Amino acid sequence: MTKNAYLCIRMWSKLKYWIADNRGYCLTMLVAVAVFGAFNVLTTLKPDDLHFAMIAGSDDKVPIAGWHDLWTSWSTISVSDNGRLANYITQFFSALAGKSWFNVANVVVFALFLHFTGLCITSRQRVPAVVALLTCVMVLLVIPYPGETMLWMCGSLNYLWSATLSVVVIAVVTLPWPWRCGWLQVVAFCLLALVAGWMQESASYPVSFGWLAWMLARRRRPRAGELAALACYVLGAVLITCSPAAWQRLADAGVGGDGSIAATILRHCRVIALRSVRYGMPVLALLVIVATWLKKGGKTVVADCWNWIWLGNVILLFILADPHKQRLYFFYVLTSYVVVARWFYVLLAERHSLMRWATVALAVATVWPAGAAFKALAGYKRGYDHVEALIAASPASCVLRSYDPPYNRWIATNHFDSASFFDYNTLFCRYYGKSSLVFLRPALYERYHRADFLTGGTLAPFASSCPQLASRIYVFRGQDYSILPVDSACIDTRYESRHMELDRQLAQPNSLTYFWLKQRGRFYMIIPPVEADVTRLEIPLLDGGRPVKVVMTRQNR
Repeated sequence: MTKNAYLCIRMWSKLKYWIADNRGYCLTMLVAVAVFGAFNVLTTLKPDDLHFAMIAGSDDKVPIAGWHDLWTSWSTISVSDNGRLANYITQFFSALAGKSWFNVANVVVFALFLHFTGLCITSRQRVPAVVALLTCVMVLLVIPYPGETMLWMCGSLNYLWSATLSVVVIAVVTLPWPWRCGWLQVVAFCLLALVAGWMQESASYPVSFGWLAWMLARRRRPRAGELAALACYVLGAVLITCSPAAWQRLADAGVGGDGSIAATILRHCRVIALRSVRYGMPVLALLVIVATWLKKGGKTVVADCWNWIWLGNVILLFILADPHKQRLYFFYVLTSYVVVARWFYVLLAERHSLMRWATVALAVATVWPAGAAFKALAGYKRGYDHVEALIAASPASCVLRSYDPPYNRWIATNHFDSASFFDYNTLFCRYYGKSSLVFLRPALYERYHRADFLTGGTLAPFASSCPQLASRIYVFRGQDYSILPVDSACIDTRYESRHMELDRQLAQPNSLTYFWLKQRGRFYMIIPPVEADVTRLEIPLLDGGRPVKVVMTRQNR
């Protein structure tokens, strides 16, 4: 028998014994992975996935056709989008590997997520079934917008994959595993730390802060391998920070806002407090940390790396203070869950009968939310397939009814609604091979099929700075749109924002979207409803091929 054959037999024997000793955990993981795999199959590609299938920085959305195009796109993506490694990987899956291979990879990452999160909770090299089930319940009921953060290709790579790699790194550093290993293992771990830190900033910034603070709080000399891994992780975060597009996104987000320092601080505190209460887990984590401090003293609290990472999340989200993007709070909720679950596991660890009952209760608790998620995903997938079939059967210029169902936390929609997401029009046209692709809401869709498109509309009293380009605005009472007739030569088919100034004396005009529509040989711009308080509109058009802003001003004031 060769040495390799002997090693394989020995490893197989150990694996059989391990499976026999962890039957409950293995069964839980098997079912969880199967259910998550089904969720992935039912999840569709999203507009951002289609965006990353194009060469980065190309205004006319040129698809990536091969490895050369992919490399060209990678060389510019840090300028056009951002410097996250997650987006580089998204381009690979979206343009070359395809959704099926991503589904397989995403299921593997989810299994790693469950396993290493469990290791961090138990602080041991073994995860009982109750911890895996508790994590599944957290994912099904608590985690912010899993449709965006765990299933959608671009979102999963930015949040699930980023969090998983960071959790793996922290598990290796904090668990009682020996550091005495060869230089190859140290180099491999440093590379893993670099990749984890480079994935996405919502995880890498808090972990960088928490890891460094934890090392300083221990007041003992760290091992060389640990220092090297920390340096590589921080380097990954720096690579994100130094990308030109990251600074542009930060400027566009308007971090800090207007007003006094006191008002800004109060607003940021209110945002993070409301989000913490909404998700529940951060509030529980704070209570656990305070209770531990009161019962066991501050040394116990500062000796836990996860408490520092939780604090890093609080600092980051206080700075950003975004009340809208749920996915931004993914790692914050996950970190809070680990803090709470560690305390919960300590309570159960020595109460075997209670642990058995908790396992049964948690298993039952997963059934209904998993079934509801599957039903929602399957329903959306049917509607999505129907829309794609209609697109395929339509001519080059395609006008369809919008498909944008009500919010569900398991569904990241495709934004088949031109009134809200016309900036995806060029992207959809390139992907589906159409010259024009417009999705109309029901009322406008019915009007589109009438002989007289403008029936029932009243002229709004506006004067135009360029009446030869645009002079009339038709308003429709009770509808969510107004119509502006224009000549086809005046339409700038590239997406631009339209500015509408209201009489409420806003610091800046509202930047609202529009879209254009061809009906019976005539062209129209569909704009949001021009209500009585609208005093001025700036509309981007073309005059002899030159971009101009047509200013329309209300005359009855």
